[in-house]
Amino acid sequence: MGLLSLFKNIFKRQKSQSWDRTPEEFLAMVIYLQTYGGKPYSDDEVLKLGNIMMQVMDVRLFPYKDFADLLATGVPDYNAVNVVKGKMTDLQSRIELKKAIYGENVDLGDDDVMNSNSPDAIASRKMVDELRKFIKFQPDDENREDKDR
Repeated sequence: MGLLSLFKNIFKRQKSQSWDRTPEEFLAMVIYLQTYGGKPYSDDEVLKLGNIMMQVMDVRLFPYKDFADLLATGVPDYNAVNVVKGKMTDLQSRIELKKAIYGENVDLGDDDVMNSNSPDAIASRKMVDELRKFIKFQPDDENREDKDR
């Protein structure tokens, strides 16, 4: 699963473009996204990604003054990351099961974030479109998405 797919799956269940969990969980999510796919951890890259994420969604960082302060003094809380990982594993299992039973070209329904008309999928695509203003996704992410269409 490419980074583009990961973003879509992470935010698939967001009803709006707002973060309703703690600042420390947001920090952990940004660290997870920055290191996704085996990329080495980088404070600079986490800071950049955190600031980008805050431009496309409403994140309340209180008591931190900004994302840099959260990164410097906050302790990441991986509860939200673990929930997302579980949902992604469940989603991937459903997709694999559908393909095993019905073939590779099966209609994945609402599990196909790229083609579903569910409010969650539409919101997810909107989020990714907003992120594209700031992030150039790797070609392999785009190619993986094309295969899923």
